[in-house]
Amino acid sequence: MQKRRAARRMAGLRPVQTWALFDAPLLRLTVMPSSKNDLQKPSQVMIDKILAVRRDRVGAVFGSLEADILTEVERRLAVFLGIAK
Repeated sequence: MQKRRAARRMAGLRPVQTWALFDAPLLRLTVMPSSKNDLQKPSQVMIDKILAVRRDRVGAVFGSLEADILTEVERRLAVFLGIAK
C-alpha cells in the first residue's frame, strides 16, 4: 500500500538541467534559448543525472523543450542506460 501511495506522489524520472555548461557531448545535451522554449540562457540536459522527483517537490515551469530535443534526450538516455536497440 505504501508503495502505491509513493508512486502516486512521484512526478517521474527527470534528467537534471543545468546552466553550468560542460563539454561532454554524450552526457550533456546543450539547449540554446529560443522563443519556443522560453529559456533565458544556454542550458544543458544532464543525461547522467537522472532523479526521481516527488510531485510536491517540483517547482514552477521555467521553459519547455521541443519534440526533437526530447527525442534526442530519450535516445541518449537509452544509450546511457544500456537499453538502446
